[in-house]
Amino acid sequence: MCMVFVTVQLFKKMLDEKKTKWEELKKEGRERIEELGDVFSGTKPLTRVEKNGQFNYTCYLLLVLLLIYHCIRV
Repeated sequence: MCMVFVTVQLFKKMLDEKKTKWEELKKEGRERIEELGDVFSGTKPLTRVEKNGQFNYTCYLLLVLLLIYHCIRV
């Protein structure tokens, strides 16, 4: 009986907080999409991620490997 009561209370709390949480997450999602738009337009650097030279090098190597693979397949 106690477990059912606790479960019902947790479910009620989740329902009560649902709209507030949804609005917070929707706002954050909108802000992040706008930030990505600025990043890809070249007007703003991506500020949420620190620059990582190793990551840039790895992406470059992957690009080269994809180009080689594409050339071999053609």
